[in-house]
Amino acid sequence: MIDQNSQFQAILTAVGEAKQANADALGIPWTFAQMGVGDANGTDPFPDRLQTKLINERRRAPLNQLKPDPKNPGIIIAEQVIPENVGGFWIREIGLYDKDGDLVAVANCAPTFKPLLAQGSGRTQIIRMNLIVSSIANIVLKIDPSVVLATREYVGQALETILPGNKAPGTYRRVTINKYGIVQSGDNPTTLAGYGITDALRVGVVSSQRPILSGSLPAGEDNNVGGMGGAISIREVNEVGTAKSELDWAPSIHFHWFNRFARYLKMSALGDLVWGNKRVWTEWNFDPGLKANKTEVDTALAAKANKATTLAGYEIGDAFTKAQANAAIAAAIAGLVNSAPGALDTLKELSDALGGDPNFATTVLNKLGLKADILTSLRVGSVSRQRPVLSGNVAASGDGGVDGMGGAIELREINEVGGAQSDLKWAPAILFHWSGKFSRYLKMSVLGDLIWGDKKIWTEGNFNPATKANSVDVTNALELKANIVDVLASAYMMPNGRLMVPTSNGTLYIQWYEGPQADAETVNYPVVSHPVPFPVQCLWAGVFTQSTTGNQLSDQMFQMEYWGRQGVKVFPQWFGTGSQGLIKPLIIAIGR
Repeated sequence: MIDQNSQFQAILTAVGEAKQANADALGIPWTFAQMGVGDANGTDPFPDRLQTKLINERRRAPLNQLKPDPKNPGIIIAEQVIPENVGGFWIREIGLYDKDGDLVAVANCAPTFKPLLAQGSGRTQIIRMNLIVSSIANIVLKIDPSVVLATREYVGQALETILPGNKAPGTYRRVTINKYGIVQSGDNPTTLAGYGITDALRVGVVSSQRPILSGSLPAGEDNNVGGMGGAISIREVNEVGTAKSELDWAPSIHFHWFNRFARYLKMSALGDLVWGNKRVWTEWNFDPGLKANKTEVDTALAAKANKATTLAGYEIGDAFTKAQANAAIAAAIAGLVNSAPGALDTLKELSDALGGDPNFATTVLNKLGLKADILTSLRVGSVSRQRPVLSGNVAASGDGGVDGMGGAIELREINEVGGAQSDLKWAPAILFHWSGKFSRYLKMSVLGDLIWGDKKIWTEGNFNPATKANSVDVTNALELKANIVDVLASAYMMPNGRLMVPTSNGTLYIQWYEGPQADAETVNYPVVSHPVPFPVQCLWAGVFTQSTTGNQLSDQMFQMEYWGRQGVKVFPQWFGTGSQGLIKPLIIAIGR
């Protein structure tokens, strides 16, 4: 009785299995030709691979369509159209015949009644068989066009090919028309390239074009109306007019070279030419006549060189000499230092160094140059709110392996002990303080690992998460292990046996068994049936080779050709002309 637990499927018959194996092995074309339907004498049939005919066939006719499933190339779709003037019977079984008239595939289906037009309910009915095959390489997907009846779906697909209907009504400036004169696509380009125009000046991209321009009026005849005279006009940014006078908004010509921006030529709001933010001297802002020439300057400098070089030379007797001035300043500094010892160390150094030094100014500058600027120097030993800005002299990876060259900052081991101390207390470290107490430190061990508070930090250098199991994996593995132990505890292992393994997705069946012994190379090896057919499908099958004699080796072995719910197809492979027929296959199959 058909109910919600009934199973419907299509399988190759034993004849069909053999024909496909022969087609695959020898490359012989295999053609499906006809489809038959029957009522199975009112029973609920189930496909049997050993069938050679339907239980009760009511109609057989050429195929209307034969094609691979567009979503699964391993499935072939065979279709027959039963016209409205044929019927008056139930359809419970379907058969597929090849060009030799052999039943090569059989299927069952949910019962459906095909009425006659005379019964007042005539209809055209489509019968399809979806058949899983191991390969369609040698199956001829061709039918006789004289018997094809166009279904609504077929006509719809054909019309979609001719009339894509993928454009909404509207106005399009560029369209594509197929061979039927029908618009297939349309769009509205916004660029010259979109229209295929190549002889216009392009913008926004590097162009090798050389435009030829000509002004509508001579440059001096536009009566100061901008853009009339001359061949080209460059306006301020966004044509802001007098609203913006900053140089950023000025009209400009940019110059690029060697893959970088070099300079730009602008006109300032005052009318000056500017090159790279520097004003260019023109007759508008520079008069060479107002400048002294080089000869006049050289004459003046020569006259100055002839002047007296000492105070005495100018008959000035009441002024300090340089030595006297230095001595007086040194004495003043010494008195200031002695009045506040320890508070003016730099001045004390100056005082000690001067001691009558005639080059007082030079000495002061040299000593001051050795002192750091307290506002910009990094202070140590006290809390500082300075934020140093550091930059490496070369890239971190560009030091050629020379320590201390790459990067912006370097932390060394305590007292630079090098390889003399490997204990972590000598490691380079960054200390972290917070809330008035020491919290943690970040160190580097001698192995190159980062350490946080004496604990190693995991990085990609010492930890690979991909090799670790997560909690879900462990839980699933433990649950599977428990299920397998329960099953194995009650399983009875035999040379030919069957094992049921409960899983979260249903029961998994494992079968193992021997096949018939091989014969000579000229004898075809038969299809081997599973001891128990799988309820749904065979997921995988493999074959091993076993010798039947202990004192003579065979030059044969078995290979797996295909597997199915009912059985498998294996074949011996011969390697020479030696001993044959001394082996049998050991088959293991897994399914559900």
